[in-house]
Amino acid sequence: MARPLKGTLSKWKAERLPLLKYQTVKRWVRQKTPGTLKHMLRSMDRLMKETGMDPDQFLEYAKKTDPLEVSDRLEGLSEKLKFPSSVRIGFIADIRSFLHHNGFNNLPKDEPGLHLAGLAQGVQEGRDSEASLLPGFTLPQAIRLHGRRIRA
Repeated sequence: MARPLKGTLSKWKAERLPLLKYQTVKRWVRQKTPGTLKHMLRSMDRLMKETGMDPDQFLEYAKKTDPLEVSDRLEGLSEKLKFPSSVRIGFIADIRSFLHHNGFNNLPKDEPGLHLAGLAQGVQEGRDSEASLLPGFTLPQAIRLHGRRIRA
């Protein structure tokens, strides 16, 4: 694909720069590098397309809703979009960051042990550990890296 002419906006910028009209988004992306900004705005764009809400509406929704429900909705949304695990984690982290930068700090903390517990359960049920949330690691390696015992 040809590079845009100097002084013109790329298609990506033309589509996502309007997000910066929202004060909540400006606060969130303040002093970010161009690469990080692109990543964050892509996540917000995906959220807007899937929920039908602009950033301000999503923030209001989150403030009026039980934090567990907001967290579940983000998880469900990332699963619905069938993101690879690395993109899924980044998407959720970006939206949680957006909420945090705008005063919504009530989301439940992510517990790494829960992922390992799920991995152990999957191994017991006969699922392949390589297809788990910790691809490339066997269960003992994951436990050793995590430094905790898990309940299976």
